[in-house]
Amino acid sequence: MESSAKMSKKHLQRVRRLCIALPESTEKLSHGEPTFFVAKKVFCMFANNHHNDGHIAVWLPAPIGIQEMLIASSPEKFFKPPYVGVRGWVGVELARVSDEELDFLVRQAWRQIAPPKLHAALGAERGNTEKTVRAKNDLASILSAMLEGLPGVNVKKSANRLSFLIGEKVFAFTQRNGVVLKLPQEKIKRLVDEKTASFLVMGKREMKEWAVIKHKDAKEYKKDLKLFKEAIAFVSSKDVG
Repeated sequence: MESSAKMSKKHLQRVRRLCIALPESTEKLSHGEPTFFVAKKVFCMFANNHHNDGHIAVWLPAPIGIQEMLIASSPEKFFKPPYVGVRGWVGVELARVSDEELDFLVRQAWRQIAPPKLHAALGAERGNTEKTVRAKNDLASILSAMLEGLPGVNVKKSANRLSFLIGEKVFAFTQRNGVVLKLPQEKIKRLVDEKTASFLVMGKREMKEWAVIKHKDAKEYKKDLKLFKEAIAFVSSKDVG
């Protein structure tokens, strides 16, 4: 039987994977819990046993009348959360909903809060590049699951980039269909010689301590855990920019 801490972490990873895939979403702590924003407004709040209420849940904004309808139809899944419940927000028991149902609810919450000009971006993303979005989701999910359990590692989302930090220093980030790692030059040269990585190029400049790794299948990044740990050790050992 999983501990409550493991259950909470697993559900947070589910929520984060869905939220960070949405246009211009950002994450930061608010009232001690991971909270997701679009255009500086909250569209999803993670709640881990808030004040010992027994819920591992998300709180989501909902249109007028939806909260009552959901609670009445499925009280085992939905509840009225404190503070924001009076404004129509709904609490969602994460253990009771599938990924597909949670994805729908999170997207609806995002649509309610996001400026109208961003709605078209979500539609285009969903309709025209769904395969790419799924690949990004898979990559974000796999990297988060692989790295968040390591001591001192934090994750941040900005624009379309997922960044991994040790303390306040970035040791890895996603870029298009790949991952960029900060490593010693000698290590990167060996990886380049082995044709398993390339130097990061910005403009016409080769960034000597940044390596780009690309895999067709996101699951293959699990084999690179040793490299990620080397990046953490390298960044932790010196004051790097």
